[in-house]
Amino acid sequence: MTISGFIKKQNATLLQDFSKSGYCVVAVAASKLPDMQRFEDWELEKLPGCRTSSALVIRKRPTYEAECWVRWDYRGYRKAFAAYLDAFYPEFSDVLNPSLHVDHLEPRFRFRKGDNYFVRLHLVSSKVNSSYGAGFEQGFYQTERSKPLDGVVHLSWLGFCKAKGTLLPGKNSGTRAWEQWARTEAKIFSEDSGELASHAYVGLLTFLQLGYTRYYAGEDKQLDYEAIFKAYDRAHHAS
Repeated sequence: MTISGFIKKQNATLLQDFSKSGYCVVAVAASKLPDMQRFEDWELEKLPGCRTSSALVIRKRPTYEAECWVRWDYRGYRKAFAAYLDAFYPEFSDVLNPSLHVDHLEPRFRFRKGDNYFVRLHLVSSKVNSSYGAGFEQGFYQTERSKPLDGVVHLSWLGFCKAKGTLLPGKNSGTRAWEQWARTEAKIFSEDSGELASHAYVGLLTFLQLGYTRYYAGEDKQLDYEAIFKAYDRAHHAS
């Protein structure tokens, strides 16, 4: 298996999780791990060379593929991911280089000092990682960060697109370009997952506008879902 094959494999597992009505856990409080084992059939393993308070290997149904999870503020996360590759994918033990980044599927600035959460790691290209930029992610997550954590965090559309390697349209390309990008990506997601493209379009366009304009920051009532669905239908029938 090549490194591109490994990335394709991890992305396929992520797609399978995310397409189940968006139920894809990417961060969990340490105190919730026993519940996840009991009710969700999670399997926890020690990561060689790492303390269990810092890093873990988690397996989840239906595939039970090994996943690398670390405490959100653990500075040795790259070392932990290297240990994960060495233990489960030894053919890739030396692939970490400047062209590849180890990314947290839930950004670290989502958490605060004192939070004890584990976050799932994912390998992404540095080009894709840089295209999102800290400013974009902070714009998207500023509202989320104001909400109290409840022990479990699910993957966002932003996190999914970044992990999948989807490049964003430029901030200054205009709303028409944003809508076209969202429509194209929604179609791809629908074909890959079997989910409704219109629902994907809402999620994609929402996170794009949040990241670039912070327009939807605030309560959900400020977000006109009906208008976005209509916009998708107009674009779909015009194609």
